[in-house]
Amino acid sequence: MTDHPSIERFAYDGFSTPSAQDWLVYYTANDYRSVDPVWAKLLTEPAPFFWSKSELIDQIKRDRNIPEEKRNTSLRLVRECAEAGHEEGVAISLVSPVGEVACICLSRSTAEPNRSYEELADISLLATSFHERYLRLGDRSDFPRLTQREREVLLWAAEGKADYEIGCILNVSTSTIRFHWTNIFGKLGVNGRLRAVIRGIQLNLVTPQLVDPRPYRD
Repeated sequence: MTDHPSIERFAYDGFSTPSAQDWLVYYTANDYRSVDPVWAKLLTEPAPFFWSKSELIDQIKRDRNIPEEKRNTSLRLVRECAEAGHEEGVAISLVSPVGEVACICLSRSTAEPNRSYEELADISLLATSFHERYLRLGDRSDFPRLTQREREVLLWAAEGKADYEIGCILNVSTSTIRFHWTNIFGKLGVNGRLRAVIRGIQLNLVTPQLVDPRPYRD
């Protein structure tokens, strides 16, 4: 769903079954992700969820904040998706250790009256295992690995905080913050705060709230 610099993969890259490939090509060609309610939910919903044609249509029709043209396109997407053999399914959002977002979606051509949350839990476990293995397949030993505290320092700097302010937020001394900066500069191969922040954002090591398109959650 987003670029994965950590394994040198770009957004919309991945795997699909042969039967779904034609639909994915059509979906991408029509830029349907910009009006896809499942895509939007995957970016904001950490838990796996069910979806169905009827539920999505009801959701789109109820949302009065959607412009008319976008609503019509979104409804067309859902109906065409069902016609292509994807009547309902499950969707799972997966986030890498450096904040890269991927997803696994499974679908079926007919609606089932009962939903099994035990099966959803099993699917989620398998999806997580698959995602971890996928990330390891493209693992790069030279990709910078920041500690949690180093990422916090980098993030607060990206939010415009000075070293003294970062120290107050993290309850450590300014000298400790400067120690972390030394390590960050070495790992990112830069020689200044601004270059470190830019490099960190480029690599998706941090995403400051100011530029994050996803709404923050408590």
